[in-house]
Amino acid sequence: VYAGHDIYAGGKIESITEYPQGDLTYGILNLNYQMAAGSTVLYRRRVFDEIGYFDAAFERHQDVEFLIRYLRKYKIAVIPEQLVRVHRIKGKISAKKIAKTKEQFLEKFQEDIDKLGKKRASEIRARHWLDVARVYVDQGDKKAGWQYLKRSLGFRILHSARYPLPLSEKYLIILLGLIK
Repeated sequence: VYAGHDIYAGGKIESITEYPQGDLTYGILNLNYQMAAGSTVLYRRRVFDEIGYFDAAFERHQDVEFLIRYLRKYKIAVIPEQLVRVHRIKGKISAKKIAKTKEQFLEKFQEDIDKLGKKRASEIRARHWLDVARVYVDQGDKKAGWQYLKRSLGFRILHSARYPLPLSEKYLIILLGLIK
């Protein structure tokens, strides 16, 4: 079971939980749903005995990695209330570590991703590489940011719900960062 959460950064609400239900695998793999770093999910002890623990080989996404393995075998219920307040601490995570984790994550779940169909699989891969591009640009490495942006675009151009353009706002932010 998981509960809702608010994410605060600098004392202001940054995001509020949506309450997706049903098969969450695609949404989680595509980074659409966040379970607040696992702090809003409760598992029975026997689940760990059956599917194992968090994979310590991952420097990031241990909670997401575990949740995908969980969803292969179980369903998850939701308590549609904001029961957790998450305070995001701004810190620099190395873009190189994020790229390594994304590579590891996409490799480990390649079969799960491919089962979703070509269109969704391309979207998932594009979104992960776009995140890496954004972090590299944010950290001032425009060359690596450009390489990962091209890698993302090689899979799919992601569309935005906010703008009727064939580019998401993330692409625009990255491109503006590359121009600076």
